[in-house]
Amino acid sequence: MGRLIGERKLAFIFGGGTIGLMGVASRAAMAAGSHVTGIIPEFLRHVEAPRLEVSEMIVVETMHQRKQKMVDLADAFLILPGGIGTLDEFAEVTSWAILERHDKPVILLNTLGYFDSLIAFMETMRARRFAGPALKSSFAIVHTPGEAMARLVSPDWRRPASP
Repeated sequence: MGRLIGERKLAFIFGGGTIGLMGVASRAAMAAGSHVTGIIPEFLRHVEAPRLEVSEMIVVETMHQRKQKMVDLADAFLILPGGIGTLDEFAEVTSWAILERHDKPVILLNTLGYFDSLIAFMETMRARRFAGPALKSSFAIVHTPGEAMARLVSPDWRRPASP
């Protein structure tokens, strides 16, 4: 995914660390020509080594400031398989989309079915009326980096239409 982003010369904004899939994707994006911006809270610089080979590194004070800065700078949100931080960021940008705090695409890259359980849980929330139809229309599900890129570069694509 990082390589595809870099080949298109799209900007790559991420949490700034070296570990995890985003560290790998950021290196691939940078190697392929992306402008890569890392955003890391000061306290994480001592826990998760910041990736120093980036075009720009922004240091903020809190996790909330990190997420807000990422939302402010991003044109779209591509959710790759990850851990609890990924889940937190996905939940926040999805809830903000539902609340119409942004209209940027949110794309869930469900590689090898990684997010199948999360998708099923969201369907349970809807079935039990803890979430409305806006949940399903607030993000798109794709299965390959190629599908994700097609969504990212589509000239008229924002969020899927409400059912």
